[in-house]
Amino acid sequence: MTSYINANLNCTAEKSEDTNYCASFQSGNTTLVVSSNVPCEIQSDNMVKPESRPWLVDTIPLSAELQEFTFNLCSKLDIDYALVLGVMYVESRFELNPAGNRKMIGVMQLNSKYVNSFCSQYGVKSANVPKDNITIGVNLLAYKIKEYGVVNGLMAYNLGDAGMRSRLEKGNLNA
Repeated sequence: MTSYINANLNCTAEKSEDTNYCASFQSGNTTLVVSSNVPCEIQSDNMVKPESRPWLVDTIPLSAELQEFTFNLCSKLDIDYALVLGVMYVESRFELNPAGNRKMIGVMQLNSKYVNSFCSQYGVKSANVPKDNITIGVNLLAYKIKEYGVVNGLMAYNLGDAGMRSRLEKGNLNA
């Protein structure tokens, strides 16, 4: 069985019984395809994938340091790295301080309404600090996925628990 998650900004992810997660992100003429816990394929003119750093995706505007931090956190929390990269892309296009909605903060687009409780819950100082933002976002995403499964967990991360339930009640599976 395959589940498809279609989110904004040309992102598609899938999970089947015989494969790990695979996600495809498109921005302009570059398509990023990631699978399992490491990038599996990058289709662009400047593809470089050092074997010593299999987590590095150098076609995204996120520093190697933050990619490594994210990969290690994903490994620790047993959440798929490719899936987290997909959430970062959909939420902020990997921008650390994206312009736009002032209620949302950082690369993981955390709701400012809950940031103080998230900071104390996950032992970080500020959601405006990129590593702290990623720590909160990845922990929250891991929790939502464990609580609701992958598809509904992604929807709950994006819309909140009440928003997810409302969409499901209406039969709308797209976040």
